[in-house]
Amino acid sequence: DAVAIAKKTGARLVTNFELGTNMGKLLGYPKEQMGFDTLMNIGGEITIADGEVMVAMTPAVHSSGLGNPLAKEPDPEIAPGGSAAGFVLKIKNGPTIYHSGDTAYFKDMEVIGERYAPDVALLNVGGHFGMEPEMAARAAANVKVRLAIPMHFGTFPVLAQDTTLFRQALKKQGVPFRQLHPGETIAFEGKRIKPAGK
Repeated sequence: DAVAIAKKTGARLVTNFELGTNMGKLLGYPKEQMGFDTLMNIGGEITIADGEVMVAMTPAVHSSGLGNPLAKEPDPEIAPGGSAAGFVLKIKNGPTIYHSGDTAYFKDMEVIGERYAPDVALLNVGGHFGMEPEMAARAAANVKVRLAIPMHFGTFPVLAQDTTLFRQALKKQGVPFRQLHPGETIAFEGKRIKPAGK
């Protein structure tokens, strides 16, 4: 959906260099909406939205590739996506959000917590291709977030189909849980979640 959203909104692409280049070349992401100001790599930090948002690219332990719709023999069907990554968004006068991306649990997640002190974490919990639910709960505790939101589950048969195990493991860790459904949003007042309907 990234290309359609970009063409509709003018959104700039924030990703690693390899994935960005291949999204332009193979999928038609508008080249004028990406550049060295927003293409980055793990460990890098940039500011966007006129300085209102700092974006940090964090490690992830996973593979990374992009389906190649132009592939013809002998071209590979999967184009390189560079290093797998997560992101931290630090919003001025708002929350700091950690998006793990698809990843396995890794001990250096603690450093993400120490450096950025995220308020909210979006964590992959489906297992099989990434963190198992119990390890995702451990990640939430080690990053020291105030709210954990599950993602990347129930999308196809080999993944966990619900968040029960994640929710139970979070409870043991003392980390609050919130599940969002497609189309649902959360609003913030500063770093606090705005009550629903206000």
